[in-house]
Amino acid sequence: MTGLSLVLRSQQHAGAHDGWSLSATHLQQTMTGGLNKFAIQYGQGPGIGLGQADLVTTHASLQRWRIVEAYTWQNTSWFGGQWTVAY
Repeated sequence: MTGLSLVLRSQQHAGAHDGWSLSATHLQQTMTGGLNKFAIQYGQGPGIGLGQADLVTTHASLQRWRIVEAYTWQNTSWFGGQWTVAY
């Protein structure tokens, strides 16, 4: 999966900037019945929220990277879990 978000400046906000973010996600079913998810995200300006809205006044020169690894499992109908590492 891939995603692109564009944040276009509003003419009604003084000091507003354009921004954007890009996400690439890989999902893989494991042999144990779990689901492994790996994502890389990058954003600039108001797009540095990476999945959430950020202020349109965030300067366009700011940038942010994020790498996420998550593993989810469901052993029975009443027992499961997840671990996540984000950098």
